[in-house]
Amino acid sequence: MGRSRRGDNHFSDDEEHIPALRAGAEASWSLGDAQMSQASEGSRRRKASGSRWNCKVIFLMVLFSITALVVMVRWFESSDALSWWWSPAHSSYTLMDRVPLVELGGQYTLRYKHKKSGAEVMAILQHKEAPDDKAFGVSFRTVPTNDKGCAHILEHSVLCGSAKYPVKDPFLHLLKSSLQTFLNAMTYPDRTVYVVASRNSADLANLMDVYLDAVFKPRCVTPDAQWVLQQEGWHATVASEGNYDYDDPGEGEGDPGGRRSLLEREELVFKGVVMAEMKGAMSDPEDRLEQLGQGLLFPDT
Repeated sequence: MGRSRRGDNHFSDDEEHIPALRAGAEASWSLGDAQMSQASEGSRRRKASGSRWNCKVIFLMVLFSITALVVMVRWFESSDALSWWWSPAHSSYTLMDRVPLVELGGQYTLRYKHKKSGAEVMAILQHKEAPDDKAFGVSFRTVPTNDKGCAHILEHSVLCGSAKYPVKDPFLHLLKSSLQTFLNAMTYPDRTVYVVASRNSADLANLMDVYLDAVFKPRCVTPDAQWVLQQEGWHATVASEGNYDYDDPGEGEGDPGGRRSLLEREELVFKGVVMAEMKGAMSDPEDRLEQLGQGLLFPDT
């Protein structure tokens, strides 16, 4: 019986602690709710802060994209950008390279190769502020093997008529009748260049046609036009001017009744267009010194 009463007292003591335990549990739950609430509030703040940061990043990216777009539009409006981005193409040519010409204010050089012949073609794309002149030139490698000036003589001779334009001096006719802004040909130590320029597209096409026919189908290499090489290179002629009767009989040495030859009657001298030019060039000490220097630097040419 006593044990039974002690058991009852034990249970009654536990019942006395139940309200305290409940209160502690409720306090723990309240503390947990407060901590969870604080954690949730911190999480919301972090999310809000992250959202604001993301908005700033997105705003900066949009601003940068708009700025870049404006710059690209202005860039592509200029011919320089188009020159860099776009290159004329043709099925007969292969684009070899594209090089900017910084020295010429943003122009670009395009180098092509003709698929059939292997000839190289160079085009220069100009910017908007460039002059309206349209130019064309054809160049040949003419490395000399001696000092006779054959390349210079040929440069003059090919412009003395061609298969399509068989006139004596088409170069002179072009100077007088075309709208050319530049018309010439030059012989360099290692190449020969024929250049034309005009501000009129139709006139430039005509000049190109005359020049290309001259350099690829010259009349000077035909049998009936050998006089062209003699005229432009060198030929023998009498020193004094006047009309001569080549059948005029005279007293020759040892043959009083014979006819005197022209060599006996007149003094002959050598003349020629290129010869006259080179006489003038070689009379300049600086030009002569330059020629001698090139001869020493390149003795096999």
